[in-house]
Amino acid sequence: MTAAAAELAVGVLCGLYEIRDPGSDSLLEYAPDYAIDQADHILRECAKAGIDLPVDDLLDLIPEWSMLVTRPTRQAPSHR
Repeated sequence: MTAAAAELAVGVLCGLYEIRDPGSDSLLEYAPDYAIDQADHILRECAKAGIDLPVDDLLDLIPEWSMLVTRPTRQAPSHR
């Protein structure tokens, strides 16, 4: 089950990465941080659930978000 969850998370992260720079006629134009915010949320939830994601693959697939993938801890801040 965790392998399927990891594959799904990687797929969603890749999809979010593809829409990170919205065009001028997109609803994402009004929420420019949506993709990275959701990616951050997915990474935190996977860490909380103990789902190991393929970090090396993610660094290749979503290079501009390497700071999210490689940070030492992906736990939610205490104020949440």
